[in-house]
Amino acid sequence: MQWKARNGTSLIVMKVCFSGATWLMSGVINVLTKPLTGVAPGTDIIYLPAGLRLVIVIVAGVWGALGVAIANPVFFYLQLGLRHPIEALVNTLIGAFLPLLIVAGARKISGTDDVLTGFNWLQLLMLMTAVSVALPLFFSVTYVAFNYYDRASFWPNMLSMMLGDFSGCLVIIILVKAAIKIDSMIAP
Repeated sequence: MQWKARNGTSLIVMKVCFSGATWLMSGVINVLTKPLTGVAPGTDIIYLPAGLRLVIVIVAGVWGALGVAIANPVFFYLQLGLRHPIEALVNTLIGAFLPLLIVAGARKISGTDDVLTGFNWLQLLMLMTAVSVALPLFFSVTYVAFNYYDRASFWPNMLSMMLGDFSGCLVIIILVKAAIKIDSMIAP
């Protein structure tokens, strides 16, 4: 069977694979830069994977979230080491599908499907804030539940995780918006 680019199934498979590979590479890069950005286990002051995950979900939708979910157990292991399988599953579901729900809500509220070019900067900042609050909150609760964080470090770690996610989202969204702008200036 030959795969063709216009074949709907092959496009879905490409979205899932590309999303998973991008997510996994962001984890590898994050591990390498951890000495510069790490604040606490699982917490970075600039967490670029949060921005990449947001763009993946914006661009590839449910298939991007599925790619993130498939790659996330390896990503999770790279970031936090060997943890309980249920913890990895819970964090995979949160990390892959909560951003998808937030983006879907933002699309519904705004009435536009094209988030990257259809949203103004205030809308993008609100979307980044929603993702940067919701995910760290849910992750921090699971980290406490699975004894990765103690309760005393819940608030400082969660707040620094929120800052790291927001700064990572901001950096990646600025880069993507700049690339879109440059492309629109170059393309006829």
